[in-house]
Amino acid sequence: MSHRKFDVINDCRDNACGQTNFEVKSDKWDFMNGKDDACSGKEVNEWLSQDTTKPFFCIMWTYQTHYPYFFKNKKINYEPGDTVLNRYLNALHYSDSVLGNIIENLKQAHLFESTLIVVIGDHGEAFGRHDQITHCRKIYEENLHIPCILINPFLKEERKSEIGGMIDIAPTIMSLLGFESPLEWQGEDLFAKTKSSRVFFFAPWSDYLFGYREGNFKYIYNATKNETEIYDLKNDPQEKYNLAKENYKKIQISHKRLAGWIQYVNAREKNF
Repeated sequence: MSHRKFDVINDCRDNACGQTNFEVKSDKWDFMNGKDDACSGKEVNEWLSQDTTKPFFCIMWTYQTHYPYFFKNKKINYEPGDTVLNRYLNALHYSDSVLGNIIENLKQAHLFESTLIVVIGDHGEAFGRHDQITHCRKIYEENLHIPCILINPFLKEERKSEIGGMIDIAPTIMSLLGFESPLEWQGEDLFAKTKSSRVFFFAPWSDYLFGYREGNFKYIYNATKNETEIYDLKNDPQEKYNLAKENYKKIQISHKRLAGWIQYVNAREKNF
């Protein structure tokens, strides 16, 4: 991250706070070791208090909501019918309290009204649906659907139904702050009236998977197996019924759109 010109970069292993260390009992999986999210939250609060006179930009990654979902507080039974999912929800509840503490700190420092807080996930999480757990391997909704919450007292309290991608987060932030986005950015402002309703995605971690969503329809092409899936998310939100066999024309159109998108991305990469 140093090449991004951050003033301070702090890894959880460098934090000296007395919070709990979480460790996986296996050398093979030691990269999953980490520290209590409250420790990172404490570091953020201390950094924010050093100079409140100048604009700032800060990123914090939470840890406990990543597999294997560590938490230390008394377990809450959310009754999801899945012990692993329940552990995840407990970790999520705890990380949410850490964010709440940061927001309270901003209020006490009289910085809350002038600060835009953006809460997003970097991926979804699967708990058995489509024969998968955790993330990355597939591009169903449980893999792709993430939270995107913009917090500032001057924003309206409303839920937007427009479709967007992570690629749109940075342009949206720039627009809200009154800046133009760099030309090399591919995303769009989520609030723009001209925002495209089509979002593309890709995953190479098992098979080569390409896909996009437009309106209520979701298209997935498995390039490794040469298989296409089409889902109507309005009537089938859990993607149980593949409509590809009865929509040959949509298959052809989806393949052309995906091919066009791939060519577009490749051309941009060469130019920039």
